[in-house]
Amino acid sequence: MKLNPECIRAILLTVESSDDDLIVSAGSDFSKYKYLKKYTFEEIEYHAKQCNSVGFFDEYLLDVSHTTYINGLSFEGHLIADKLRSPEAIRKLLSFIKKGENFSIQLMMSFISRL
Repeated sequence: MKLNPECIRAILLTVESSDDDLIVSAGSDFSKYKYLKKYTFEEIEYHAKQCNSVGFFDEYLLDVSHTTYINGLSFEGHLIADKLRSPEAIRKLLSFIKKGENFSIQLMMSFISRL
């Protein structure tokens, strides 16, 4: 699956605005989430795993039934969410990505930190 910075943004903003754990499972109803409603379970699961790999979450648990539990953003997660909140920042990031072929979450973090 190709990394989608808009999906990463949606996950971070959803976790940040939630008082409860974000539970991602095949049966989840994402339409109740302002930012996640346009994404599939597979997209959210993949991007949440990528976010966890760079330490964006306080707590992340993936159980044997492929249900993911996310509770809170780490300091780094809050910094990135704050930067990505701006429509201008996400526009600049998407423009930057179109110029290059190799996109990674680390490259996104580096670019966002300079905004």
